[in-house]
Amino acid sequence: MLSVKRAATTSPWMSGCHCAWLAMKVPMKITSKTTALDLLLASLKQHGCAGLYNRDLECSCTVADFAPCGCDPFECQPGFQRPCEPATCVYGGGCVCHIEGPTP
Repeated sequence: MLSVKRAATTSPWMSGCHCAWLAMKVPMKITSKTTALDLLLASLKQHGCAGLYNRDLECSCTVADFAPCGCDPFECQPGFQRPCEPATCVYGGGCVCHIEGPTP
């Protein structure tokens, strides 16, 4: 049996123990076949997030098309889907949508 020490913070995005925190907070049946990815995707959906984004890498993905670039998702932040605004889009517009953090 593995022992998991709970991190001092209650945030999965600032804790070193993401999987244990998610397992405690996500209302899903945990089985021997449940993966960390299952927990992460369930948590994103539960909180209304459309996917993940990484501002430093200018990278984002949706829950439906998760990490197609093969990057480490634990370097990313939860994001919400926003429509593409061609006038301010850094990619020149024409995007289906953007995954971004909460608006200030």
